[in-house]
Amino acid sequence: MKLKKERDLNGNFAIGNPFAELYLGRLSGDAVKMYVYLRYLFANGLDFFQEEAAKTLRMDENACVEALRELKQAGAISASDGLVITADSDLRNALKDALERDFREKDAASGNALKDDYSEVVRTVNNEFFGGKMNATWFNFLEKCKIEYGFMPETIYLLFKLCKKDDEPFSSRMLSYVSKVAENWHAERVETPEDVDAREKRFREFGPYADFVARKIGFSRPWTEQERNVIAGWYKAGVSKEMLAVLLDDTGRVSAFTVRKIDCEVKKWTDAGFKNPEEVKNYYEALAQAGKKGGGQAPKGASGNKTGRETKKQAGQEGHFDNERNYSGSFFEMLEQRDKNDKNDKSNKSANGAAESGREDANKNKTGGDTK
Repeated sequence: MKLKKERDLNGNFAIGNPFAELYLGRLSGDAVKMYVYLRYLFANGLDFFQEEAAKTLRMDENACVEALRELKQAGAISASDGLVITADSDLRNALKDALERDFREKDAASGNALKDDYSEVVRTVNNEFFGGKMNATWFNFLEKCKIEYGFMPETIYLLFKLCKKDDEPFSSRMLSYVSKVAENWHAERVETPEDVDAREKRFREFGPYADFVARKIGFSRPWTEQERNVIAGWYKAGVSKEMLAVLLDDTGRVSAFTVRKIDCEVKKWTDAGFKNPEEVKNYYEALAQAGKKGGGQAPKGASGNKTGRETKKQAGQEGHFDNERNYSGSFFEMLEQRDKNDKNDKSNKSANGAAESGREDANKNKTGGDTK
């Protein structure tokens, strides 16, 4: 079989840039080997023999045929009465045509299959979860899952499967709950069944931990991605629920906490190397004692910032009452001495006032006598 030259200006054994740029990532290894071999034959004026090609490339003849077919389908060669290597200048158009053809074929096939799959999952959900009596509201919700959320058909089925809590058919009151789960999935970019499996695994490990935090701080809306990442950081750092409870339970002001504020406290614990709730409890007790004594150094690992337990209200009221409950004898002695000093100051001021008044009267009398 002769190799024919078609508008090839190189005339040597060179692989043009277009082939390397456009085809290396698209073709199989056998097809690339075959193309290089064909270029070698072409540059040296040699004929192509399938048996010789198989021997040289260490491929069986069937593999050679498949490699040639792949090159033809990609547009790198053509074959009628002989093999024609497409000129480098035409490779881009050949690849473009091949890609468009593949896209049309795959899109048509996948579109029809996907359409059938969505129709099938709607029928399955209706029969399995609604007893064949799903109303229009639920049909609209399924359409939202498909179009707005981009859920695959299997994902939609898993959504209903995981939301089902008993053997009773779904009712209208379940719509709010299922919608919230779907919204969370969409926010977490869950679209495929594999995404669902991965999320369920994360939830089994991390979900109860995040739910614990939400309950403690009275949090009802879904976590943002940033908040979830922060909480996941606590979990990975070994901050237990019991350690968090020391902070969240002891203040009585859980509604005032946010993930950001809690994270500031957790960073102090991790910096100090705290591993259990006792260490966290001792840390806050030491801070409280330092406050009662009028200052002092905070325990190791603490920053100069106030903690979640040292709110303005506590600093202005609770700390004040604590001091009153812990007055010592020396404190009262100080008050008595201050009273004595005040009395002495008043006596001295009174005596000085009388003396000054006497001097003023004497000056007045003297002035009056001189006038006369």
